[in-house]
Amino acid sequence: MNLFLFFSKCGSSIHIAVWYICSYLAICNSIFAQTPSLSVKTIICPNQCKGETAYQLIIEAVNGTVSTDSGKIQNDTIVGIDPGQDYKVRLTFASANAPDTVYVINLPICEPIIPLLPIVSSQRLCNDTPITPLTAFTIDAATVDWYDRPSGGTPVQSETLHFLPPKAGMYYAQARFPSSGCLSPARTPASLGIKKTVCPAISIRKIRK
Repeated sequence: MNLFLFFSKCGSSIHIAVWYICSYLAICNSIFAQTPSLSVKTIICPNQCKGETAYQLIIEAVNGTVSTDSGKIQNDTIVGIDPGQDYKVRLTFASANAPDTVYVINLPICEPIIPLLPIVSSQRLCNDTPITPLTAFTIDAATVDWYDRPSGGTPVQSETLHFLPPKAGMYYAQARFPSSGCLSPARTPASLGIKKTVCPAISIRKIRK
């Protein structure tokens, strides 16, 4: 049997097999084709402690395109969303063979998480006693910035729970979250006092029984 005769006899079978394969793939594609959809995965609040005001949305769009009335779309994220007066953003989802759908997303009113006031104890030392550090106690992994005034100014030392004052006086400790930059609502005062007198020497006498 030559090659031409072989394909002539098998041609109809090959054609039928190919037709079945193509039909099967068409059915599978229609069954497993993803339905056009839009979902919001995450709403990211602005960091108000750093002066941010814009929200971000992480979205997932399937077989369609998205447009927004506020902000800018970057891949799967919408950045720079102005909450406006109603704290809403409107997304329009467009897909083939379906009318456009408008989604109204309610934005939460985010309150910043601020650290509690640090706890600091004052010191009063004798004139001949070396100065020891002031120590602050905080919670939730907050650090402390130290000031020489109750408000304003620049820190005399930053990001430490222990501060060695250069001289006697009043100092102020303010807690801060390093990740967000949020500050405690006020500063905790702590004083370092040095007496003018020398502390009396303490002697230990051994008492015989």
